Amino acid sequence: MSTCEHGNTAPDRTLAGLHESQAGPGIQRHKCTECAYERGYQFGLQHAVAPGGNAECKQEGRRAPKDVIEGLPSSQAGPGRHKCAICAYHEGFQQGRLEAEQHSKT
Repeated sequence: MSTCEHGNTAPDRTLAGLHESQAGPGIQRHKCTECAYERGYQFGLQHAVAPGGNAECKQEGRRAPKDVIEGLPSSQAGPGRHKCAICAYHEGFQQGRLEAEQHSKT
């Protein structure tokens, strides 16, 4: 597990699987992917439907709420450096949904 300077974690394997993103100046450049993963994870624990929004990953077509992505702290460190924060958010969401569904079965 990778832990960011903000205290959030994300699986190393997940971060390694994210595509590179130098999204240019704007909402997702240099955003902390561990924080994005954690925010998505928390969303997934509470919501069954994948998040939408007006922040879009141009490579994968995934969307996330712009205010969430804009609100992420910046980071230029660790295995999430220059990776897609929107995709990290979705990966966290998927893990959160998986755990929520497993919990509801018990």
